[in-house]
Amino acid sequence: MEISIKKTILGLISAVFLLGIFGTATLADLDGVDNSDITINNCDGVKVEFILYTNSQNSDYDAPVTVNGVTKIVTIPATHGSIKVGFLAEDILPSMNPGVYPVTLETEDFWGAPVTEDINIIVTGCGLICNVAPDVLDDVDFEDEVAPEDVLEIEIKLDNQEGMKFYDVELKVWIEDEDGDRLGDREETDEFDLSDDEEEEKILKLNIPDDAEEGDYTLFVRAEADEGCLFEEEYDLEVIRDEDNLKIDKVGFDSEVEAGEDFNIAVTILNNGQNDQEDVRVMVELVELDLSQKSQYFDVEEDEKITQYFTLSIPSNADEGEYTLTVEVKGEEASVEKDFIIKIAGEAEEEEEGIKITVEEPEMNLVAGKGGIFKITVENEGDSLETFTFSAAGTIGWATHSIEPGVATIDEGESEDIFLYVSPRDDAEENSYPISFYVKQDGQILESISLTANVEGRAGLEDFGDLTAEQMGVWIFIIVIIIIAILFSVWTYTTATASKKGRRGKEKYY
Repeated sequence: MEISIKKTILGLISAVFLLGIFGTATLADLDGVDNSDITINNCDGVKVEFILYTNSQNSDYDAPVTVNGVTKIVTIPATHGSIKVGFLAEDILPSMNPGVYPVTLETEDFWGAPVTEDINIIVTGCGLICNVAPDVLDDVDFEDEVAPEDVLEIEIKLDNQEGMKFYDVELKVWIEDEDGDRLGDREETDEFDLSDDEEEEKILKLNIPDDAEEGDYTLFVRAEADEGCLFEEEYDLEVIRDEDNLKIDKVGFDSEVEAGEDFNIAVTILNNGQNDQEDVRVMVELVELDLSQKSQYFDVEEDEKITQYFTLSIPSNADEGEYTLTVEVKGEEASVEKDFIIKIAGEAEEEEEGIKITVEEPEMNLVAGKGGIFKITVENEGDSLETFTFSAAGTIGWATHSIEPGVATIDEGESEDIFLYVSPRDDAEENSYPISFYVKQDGQILESISLTANVEGRAGLEDFGDLTAEQMGVWIFIIVIIIIAILFSVWTYTTATASKKGRRGKEKYY
């Protein structure tokens, strides 16, 4: 009897337990993930939205949703239906170029069991749907081969046979490379109306960038109106570079300079040809003032930009007005020249005092590693005692220079000899280098003169005969001192040896 009671109690407990299990309400859970293809465009900031189906009844729960390594925590609601989970397209796709990209969405159900689904993302181009009136376009005419720096002229003819008028029509043209990146700027017309049965012709111009790479490109022609995008057409375009080409990319200078001041110029050149350019030289010149300066020779590789800097000193007596600055770039295979207008401010004034510069040898042959001296005579043609300072320019990069004296006080009608010492560096290239010598007073340039240094290769023994008499005397003195030192050493050694032998002969043995 006792056993039966125990069995009855255990049976009731079991029944209650099973009733509790099967009678519990269903908790929030996932029914699945929509695996349909998702189509997006590649506009900036576009999102991909995934759909998750739920069968929730009583309780919410948080679940991680991961796509290509990017995770979001999403609350699965306690309702039957679906929710959308959005991701930034550029965060989960390997590329935003048009194409099909498979991704895997990973999440979990209420009990933590994994739920995965493979989904295709179809990326299309960003833009308008241009099909309102495609037949409005009658013809597009242009040259399908261009070079860097060219101006591409596009002639567009329209013929409206659509039976309606289009308002505020705007034509747009641009170029893209094979990766969809735009080449240069986009150009567009002003807005105009296009009536039914009306013809219209427009010309747009695109500047091909000076550094455009060779290759295949696409020219886009689009028409937009208040009624929508009428049409968009694509045309093949090829960029071809010349074998040898140099471009003056940029010239920086002040458009106005005061008479008597330094005029600084920065010239940037670009090699946009197919070949490297050797022995390139840049020259700047103000012809009306007989001022010019040249750079050293240098090489420019393909697609390389190089900037050269120059300083021209404007005479204090230069007339006010406009002057032509000529910039010339010359290489072995290519050259280019361009003119610019500058303005010099200040009127020429009659000065009571004046100076005169003369030089014995305005052109001198120098040897790398060995210096030379320009002798310059400065005469005071004024009517009073004046103090002048002297400076020079043009040795940066290939030589050093010094001036003796740097300052001189010269009486009226008198003159002073000024010595400009120029020492080419050991590695100076064999070239002709222009040097400018300036006479200044109170910071203003009164007069200048151009000199030329022709640098030859580094001096060797064969150049010994080129020494001046003074330099030759120094070398002879050094050689004599060396000979005397050698003879003295030999004599000392001989005397010491003989003395030792004499002492040995006088030794006695017992």
